[in-house]
Amino acid sequence: MNSLKMLRNENLKFSQNLTHKDNEVFTDIVCYLRVSNIAEESQEEIISDILRMFLDCQENDKPIESIIGEDYKQFTDNIISAMNPKVSIINKIKEYSKIAIMGFCILLTIDFVFEYLPKIIKEGFNFNYQYPIELVTIIKFIIIIVVASAIFDYIGRSSFELSRKHFSKLSKFVLGAGFATFSIFLAFLPKLTGNIVILSVNISYIIGIIVIYWAYQGIKKIVK
Repeated sequence: MNSLKMLRNENLKFSQNLTHKDNEVFTDIVCYLRVSNIAEESQEEIISDILRMFLDCQENDKPIESIIGEDYKQFTDNIISAMNPKVSIINKIKEYSKIAIMGFCILLTIDFVFEYLPKIIKEGFNFNYQYPIELVTIIKFIIIIVVASAIFDYIGRSSFELSRKHFSKLSKFVLGAGFATFSIFLAFLPKLTGNIVILSVNISYIIGIIVIYWAYQGIKKIVK
């Protein structure tokens, strides 16, 4: 287990000792840091330092405001400014590549389980079976990854405001309607694009990709 993963697990473990109120603030700070341009290693070190500060306040029966002030967002912005993070193109490529690979494997699994696994169970496995990758599948993948990344970024940057905001019934309805519209759009997308096949891949390779990905995820959880 590398040092970054060890530190992340350690932060997660000790954060469970925070009070409910302090943990809410701590979570907001962590979410905000996650979408900053600070490198992952530095993020975890900062989170570890902030966690120690919070736990020290609890031990001495002091409010966290006595150290970080009333404006939690400004406190976090000051930390980010002090770090003077610079966007690394290589790191950004690595970050988005991880997201793309994870999204691709999850969507591939869903598509395989619901679309093709029933056919294999019914007709039997055939090594000559070709798995068609259609244009609509690629478009769906791109749309979902872009939307998911945008939502993650928005939640991180708005974490302090969102945690204190009470959504009205109208806001919840609009969010629900937006999600439903997005789902309907994805459902009708095949009719707009047609059944255009970009390439066909032997089913064995698809199964191999899915098995390797989920085996890797399982091993990661075991060695955590």
